[in-house]
Amino acid sequence: MMQADPELRDVDSALTAIQRSRTPFEQYDALLLADSMVDDLDVHDRQRLVDIINGVTGGRFKHDTDRWLLSEQILHRASSPISHT
Repeated sequence: MMQADPELRDVDSALTAIQRSRTPFEQYDALLLADSMVDDLDVHDRQRLVDIINGVTGGRFKHDTDRWLLSEQILHRASSPISHT
């Protein structure tokens, strides 16, 4: 629901789902949500997202998985300057 409706999005829920997912599918879904949110996050929340992704990529999934590719995309976008338009 949070992916479909931006007004329902909650950064804390997304970060928790990435960090504490029970299945690879759940984690991938949370990463998709984070990907859709990253451009709207402030500096603090972007850093939290980066820290959590860096924490889970170390052992939770391999470099050739969809989760790894998506996490790399998010990390790249999260390191881009925040647009103030």
